[in-house]
Amino acid sequence: MPVAAIQSYTQAIANLPPEAFLGSLVFYTITQADVELKTAHDSIAALKLSTDGLRRSIRPTDAFAKAARECAHKFPTDGAVRSEVLVRPFGLDEDTVSQAMMLERFEQNKDGKKRRISYDKIAELTLVRGEREKGVYIGHGVEAVATEGVALSSEELSWLLNTLDGFSYHYHHHLTHLDSHAVRSFLRGYIDRLEGVCVRESGGMYFVKQEHSDEIGRLASWVQAIGSKFDEIGLLDIPKNRRMILAALEDEAVTEIERLMLEVAEILKSDRRIEPKTFNRYSVRAAELKEQLKDYSNRLGARAERADLEVSIFAQQLHKLLGRIAA
Repeated sequence: MPVAAIQSYTQAIANLPPEAFLGSLVFYTITQADVELKTAHDSIAALKLSTDGLRRSIRPTDAFAKAARECAHKFPTDGAVRSEVLVRPFGLDEDTVSQAMMLERFEQNKDGKKRRISYDKIAELTLVRGEREKGVYIGHGVEAVATEGVALSSEELSWLLNTLDGFSYHYHHHLTHLDSHAVRSFLRGYIDRLEGVCVRESGGMYFVKQEHSDEIGRLASWVQAIGSKFDEIGLLDIPKNRRMILAALEDEAVTEIERLMLEVAEILKSDRRIEPKTFNRYSVRAAELKEQLKDYSNRLGARAERADLEVSIFAQQLHKLLGRIAA
């Protein structure tokens, strides 16, 4: 929807009472987020928002993986030769994780096809895992070492030395900061806990019930404070909107139920025994979906019949799964 149309619609509904709305449509765009984790906890808590879905700490292995991915690089084409640095897994054991930086050179032939002319390891990145004590990671660290004896151009050598020199800094930065992916995951989880419904097949737009409007407004203010976009549009309580939300809810519920049914069917086809907690996870999720469908059906004045039927079939499938619970 064009920005002008959104503004016009927002102005038109600004003075309507809360009972005129079903809830809100919310959508956000998170780009180049770089949020210090502790600051995020403090600022979210200050807005009286839940931090349950926000990680308490970042694992060294995750920070190492992000820092290593950033070492990939494409050099400008020099004549017919193109060089590119790839980062590939190299070693893994209980104490360390290693990634190799590989320099791949291609030559452009006259027929337009590329021919690889060399493939050399130019550096090795290593993480010492350390240990976790009382929720705190200790004894971890990284090392970035160039491989000797590889012929590099002055441009390649300069870039490599600068990259290796800054690797430890980037690793420690990722240990304490959330990137765009982490922020998006937090927001999606938050909206899930508010029983938000995805109303656009490609994702990125959700319906949230009216009673959560104030909470969504505070969540929007935090997202905007970190330099990203979060918009909320009131959705009028009219038949067309009711049908849209019910259809979106049914599609989302059926997709999840079918995924769960497929998992359970794979267990039933095998001789596998399951732990009680595995059975409980499936049964609790089925009960949650059934309750959500009932709540929305009451609000919207219509039943999501297809989704209700799928939940019933899943419940029958779970009854068969009872015999697979390990003693």
